[in-house]
Amino acid sequence: MNWNNVDIESIVGNVLAELQQRGHTVSTAVPSVPQNEQKRNQSPLLTDRVITADLLAQNVQPAATISIPAGSIITPAARDYLREKKIQIQQRQPAGTTKAAPAAMKWRGLIVTAGDTLKSSLANLEKNTNIGWSQESSDSTEAAAETAKHELARGGAHGFVICTDRVATACCLVNRSESVRGVAINSVKDIPAIAELKANVICLPCNGLSFIDYRTIFRALASH
Repeated sequence: MNWNNVDIESIVGNVLAELQQRGHTVSTAVPSVPQNEQKRNQSPLLTDRVITADLLAQNVQPAATISIPAGSIITPAARDYLREKKIQIQQRQPAGTTKAAPAAMKWRGLIVTAGDTLKSSLANLEKNTNIGWSQESSDSTEAAAETAKHELARGGAHGFVICTDRVATACCLVNRSESVRGVAINSVKDIPAIAELKANVICLPCNGLSFIDYRTIFRALASH
């Protein structure tokens, strides 16, 4: 027999009414939840801009959902901890801002290393992005390539941008996977290759480009 919420509520209502007609006192108050149980059910709000495994271990219960600032950097060890403990993350907008509609395409940055100009461009991207951008640090070019291949295979992102001083190596490593179409973008002249190859991994040099060049490349991702 299938039961739905309407059936159950109707039956309960009839039973309560019958009990009241027979002179029984019926309480419809909802039992209060102990304060410690309420705290356990709340989603932890983390304010740190860098999310580490130690921070998670100290503040978050397994299988919880946590809220972190938009643009926070999640260390590789923290990402492993999230996966192991089945913790979900939600990025929140800064106070006083209007949350934009989710971008149709989600790009994730894997930052192996970054020069000052790239760092400035990434900081600007966090504030003004319209491409659904998030970023995290990566221990090595090899680790970044493995993360990109794994996440793309399971549909964890629309695409990845690997920022490294070994662009050719990164591109070679990611293209060993059938689910990856990697392309090296060494200048703004290479941008058309993103559309031509329908690239889902962009390998970007950590130095050597101007702030305008980096900004132009990141803006080009919005249409892909």
